[in-house]
Amino acid sequence: MDRIPNLDPGDWELAESLLGFSQKYLLDRYDDPKDTPDFHLEWWALFLSEHRQCAVAAPRGHSKSTAITFAYVLFLLSFRVTRHLLILGSNEGNASAFVNEIKVELTENEELRKYMKFRRFKKETETELIFEWNDGSKSRVLGRGTDQKIRGLKWERKRPDYVLFDDMEDEEMVLNQQRREKFRKNFYGAIKPIIKRKGKIRGVGTIIGFGSFLESVMPNEKSPDTIIEPLRVYSKTVQPWVSVKYRAHDADMGKILWRDQFSKEDLTFERADYAARGLLDVYGQEYLNNPIDESTAYFRKSDLIPMTEDDRSLRKTYYAACDFAIGESDRSKYTVIIVGGMDSSGILHIVDVRRDRWDSLDIIDEMFSVQLAWEPEVFRVESENIAKSIGPFLFEQMGTSNDKPFLNIDDATPTKDKHKRGKSMQGRTRARKVKFDKEADWYADFEEEITKFPKYEYDDQFDAFGWLGLMLLDMDEPFTDAELLDYDFREASKEALPSGRNATTGY
Repeated sequence: MDRIPNLDPGDWELAESLLGFSQKYLLDRYDDPKDTPDFHLEWWALFLSEHRQCAVAAPRGHSKSTAITFAYVLFLLSFRVTRHLLILGSNEGNASAFVNEIKVELTENEELRKYMKFRRFKKETETELIFEWNDGSKSRVLGRGTDQKIRGLKWERKRPDYVLFDDMEDEEMVLNQQRREKFRKNFYGAIKPIIKRKGKIRGVGTIIGFGSFLESVMPNEKSPDTIIEPLRVYSKTVQPWVSVKYRAHDADMGKILWRDQFSKEDLTFERADYAARGLLDVYGQEYLNNPIDESTAYFRKSDLIPMTEDDRSLRKTYYAACDFAIGESDRSKYTVIIVGGMDSSGILHIVDVRRDRWDSLDIIDEMFSVQLAWEPEVFRVESENIAKSIGPFLFEQMGTSNDKPFLNIDDATPTKDKHKRGKSMQGRTRARKVKFDKEADWYADFEEEITKFPKYEYDDQFDAFGWLGLMLLDMDEPFTDAELLDYDFREASKEALPSGRNATTGY
């Protein structure tokens, strides 16, 4: 692999020094030692650079903790690059395990002790080590779980100069929206401010959800500055977080990140084992830093068919579904209005998706705008929102002016189970009965969200899409143009249709 940009020659020289340090003092003590792979040198060069915030997303089994939370930390201590380092794990137990590895090495490795000029531990607990060096100076390593309050971090009036996190998120936290928001506020409101001025943050982990903190600091794959290679993703420009995401192998396993550790046969066996248990999404998460496998995704990209120019000219009957985010508990969510048009052959065309953080009055204005643009036969909304929130204001404004027309509101109570809510639309897409306006501005974000459910950060568009599908279960297909021109058919239809059913649309 070519070297990633944004690193100076001196960074690579330091990485080579760390390599020599590791080979001389640590390698023989590893279980089943192997030659240091090139990507470890890349991690070390990145983490030894002057960039203030750096992160690596690495596959499982690629020795990220050994390379970073062990060898890199010992190197920093050896050259007194850090005097006060904080290690963050997902909980106190994980953090203490990282601290203990360092303690054991300096207790048992006599050659390393001499090289580092280590005299003794002035303090040693499960989560804290204070080193005293031969010249009388001291250094501190402290372990904390991200589920703990960050307190007692000042040491001899010094704030930490380095913060290193290693797999600091667990799946339960990443998949819970409230816990995700709480964690981010804690990181930027409590953890980051405790670092001394010009201190550095370094982090490694595996991406266990698209809403994870680690994913949020990875290069934006939609950006033109992002380079996407078979085995890694990085940015060619300096970002607030300088980060790299790695995959264990490419799509057909023709390229493998660490061949000395994983042969193609090894990876094929592992993937087959996960597949046999219906856990290909977990395999993607663990080895590819992609928590969704296309073959088992709730909505598969291959099922999302684009609209053609001929589709745009078809007569359609339109319907709208709304998923509201109203109230204190929904501050981080979006309100979504989705519009689908059904043609006479039963194909649903998704023509408009509107998504924003609106207040109640803005939502009402947007609903009127959708009505004027598409004239949907029905607006499906949740009954709770009509009864307790926007209903009184909406009904009061209907018909008061040309830009506030009457809306046909169909209120209902959807299932709270998101997987069940989307089943109808999942079935339609897999039956190739749904087409999408892929040229629209909204489409890219819409596709990303629904194809990454349930591991994506948001699910508002997924909910609205599923809500539309539930509404259409209650509807019939509109009449064809030929049927509408047939007088006898129209007359018979009028008699057959129940009271309140429109003879033209069939609804």
